[in-house]
Amino acid sequence: MGYGRALLLSLTPAALLVPLLDRGPWLWLAGGAWLLTMMKIGSDNVLGVSLRQHLTPDPLMGRMNATFRFTLTGALALGSAASGLLAELTTLHTTLWTGATLLALSWIPVALSPLPRRRGVRGQG
Repeated sequence: MGYGRALLLSLTPAALLVPLLDRGPWLWLAGGAWLLTMMKIGSDNVLGVSLRQHLTPDPLMGRMNATFRFTLTGALALGSAASGLLAELTTLHTTLWTGATLLALSWIPVALSPLPRRRGVRGQG
């Protein structure tokens, strides 16, 4: 299947069910959607890190990992602050829908990149 196509196998639209969180069956539906979303994020993490490590020369490996870790934790902090601000200015429900929509659309940058055509990691575009 290749790295690129595996990254595009997206279950992240399941995130759109999370804002339906309520009591009874809706709680189970939202919980199942969150489980699928977290499984997708976990597999994307493994695929992305593996691809970066295969493509990065050994002398640059530490810098590449540190840069990605710094960028990721910075994005998490900014996203947390932005969602808190959004919840303060609007409603929690609006914030949940906004986050779910952004998470569900996270496959678009991957789809528009050269990654979907990549089959392997060495010398195979």
